[in-house]
Amino acid sequence: ERRSEYAARSFDRVSVSTALVGTLCFTMGSSTFPMWMTVVGGFLSYFLADGCTYSAGILFTEFKDVFHAGSTATSLLPALVYAIPQFMSPFICPFTAIVGYSTAAAWGSLFLCISFIVTSLAQEIILTYFAYGALLSLGLQLTYTAAFMAVVSTFKDSKWLGLACGVMVCGGGIGAFATNHLLSWILSFWTWREALTLQGGIFLHAWISAALFYWLDERATMQ
Repeated sequence: ERRSEYAARSFDRVSVSTALVGTLCFTMGSSTFPMWMTVVGGFLSYFLADGCTYSAGILFTEFKDVFHAGSTATSLLPALVYAIPQFMSPFICPFTAIVGYSTAAAWGSLFLCISFIVTSLAQEIILTYFAYGALLSLGLQLTYTAAFMAVVSTFKDSKWLGLACGVMVCGGGIGAFATNHLLSWILSFWTWREALTLQGGIFLHAWISAALFYWLDERATMQ
């Protein structure tokens, strides 16, 4: 009897949740709900990407001490993270338009995760230039571009385009603020190698954005 009661209560909770989501979708319209979910995906992408970019300097001292490198050699790492994504834009934007926003965001999250894990295993700063510099930059630009193009494509004919882009970009500011404090807190408990591994898992969550962009790719395929 207890199991039956528990199952009934669980079913009721699921039914209520389903009804709420269904009502929300009906109220907002059949296409409005996924459109704003795209904004959520863009917000998350910018949150993670800007958080990754603007927290790069926190590891400066760690890299300098571990690799016994000079200030100039070590400062090249954050410089690569800031510069390379911009240089990649003329190539990444057409690539994203071809493969789709969801696919580009998924690859971006994967590259971000791999770059942190490889960097955590690095014994020479040269490998760090490749992993934390080039590979991380590739993941960042794929994440940025997929989010921006997805939101603009979704709202290009809507009066809400400005608000949608504003909410998306707002994620970058919040991410830059939050990630610096989060990384500092992580380094107070774990080594820099362990912190990088944890970051790899955190930034893999950009995959959620890829899932939220998937309906756009499906719509483009049907058209």
